[in-house]
Amino acid sequence: MSEPGPDEGQGDGRAQRSRSRPDSGRAIAAELKLSARYINQLLEAEGTSLSRYIWSRRLDRCAEQLKDPALRARGVSQIAMDNGFNDLSHFSKAFRMKFGLAPRDYRNGLAMLS
Repeated sequence: MSEPGPDEGQGDGRAQRSRSRPDSGRAIAAELKLSARYINQLLEAEGTSLSRYIWSRRLDRCAEQLKDPALRARGVSQIAMDNGFNDLSHFSKAFRMKFGLAPRDYRNGLAMLS
């Protein structure tokens, strides 16, 4: 997906702030005063959907946290849960699909390179 345009940056921040809400897609749509359907129509041009965009951002945050030496003591499962993933096997599969490594291997591989 391309970088957000100037009008999308504010929505992106709202998406990040809404991540801890139980139903982030609906919360984001409500905060933007747009329907989830309309947001999905806009994102369709980018080849994604609101829920896939949210998941991708969550995976990115997990990857950043796995790289952070200050968070080394926090377990992979805790990082996943803290970022809204409730099913650890689904998280691991999604992470592996996006980054090419299991979360633990991603963390350990980066730790060895540092």
